[in-house]
Amino acid sequence: MKQIVDPPEAVDAQMVARYTNLGAFPLFHRFPLTEQTKRIVLAEMMSCSVAQASTFVDYLSTEARASVALLLEEAGVVELLSLLPFKNGTRVLTVGDSITADRLGWAELMSLASDEMTRSAFTVVNMGVGGQTSADVISQIDLYADLEPDWVVLMVGTNDFRFHTDATRATMLSRSETERNLLLIRQLIDDELGARLVVVTPPPIARPGVTVGAGARSVGWSEGYDASLAEFIRSEFADHIDVHSVLGEAVADDLYEEDGVHPSAQGQRLILRTMLQRLPLIDS
Repeated sequence: MKQIVDPPEAVDAQMVARYTNLGAFPLFHRFPLTEQTKRIVLAEMMSCSVAQASTFVDYLSTEARASVALLLEEAGVVELLSLLPFKNGTRVLTVGDSITADRLGWAELMSLASDEMTRSAFTVVNMGVGGQTSADVISQIDLYADLEPDWVVLMVGTNDFRFHTDATRATMLSRSETERNLLLIRQLIDDELGARLVVVTPPPIARPGVTVGAGARSVGWSEGYDASLAEFIRSEFADHIDVHSVLGEAVADDLYEEDGVHPSAQGQRLILRTMLQRLPLIDS
């Protein structure tokens, strides 16, 4: 008998653990799971035991703390932290896709850096979810409102110009849809949340036009869309942080993982440093 469906490719357990933030999933946020159930679900997603999944998560937590330590050793970073506009007790909501959900990512590093501060500590609530588009962010505005943030730091758009299959390279959203969504997000956050919004340009795609997989499993990103999105954010949002230009002009090696989409730990540190340099200026 002809096999209709090919068997799934082997699960990369470490990648699942790194980019999966179950607590931010809209379904699980509306219908919360116990911590034990989250561990079970994550283990199932990773195709491993709960103990093995916990080992992966613990390893990533250790790596994140080491990454923050490296960042704090860089010249001027501790001073930049002291200049942040987040007052003591401020709740900062970080919203985005897997680049934000990343356990080694800028949002996690920002949270850990806050823990190192002796004064003006702030709280980071990471609502990054892998694969999110700007349309998904709009659909979750009620969840963000429940969290009562003082600031919202938004990095979204990379998955808006993601396409699937070799045959049809239509992106998830058109450029005009993405632009409309970002403007609507600003209005909703202003009207419904009363929070200060900072929009971060997504990092450039290191290998634009290159697809992963083949046929119906092909996934790729349209060349030039990321630069167009960054230009729109720069022109329309006074409160923005341009990491697209910083990573695009960086000469350091190993700023991205092999897929050319996700920043490496080094790339994520560069993103956060860029944010730390810009945020005090936004509040002035």
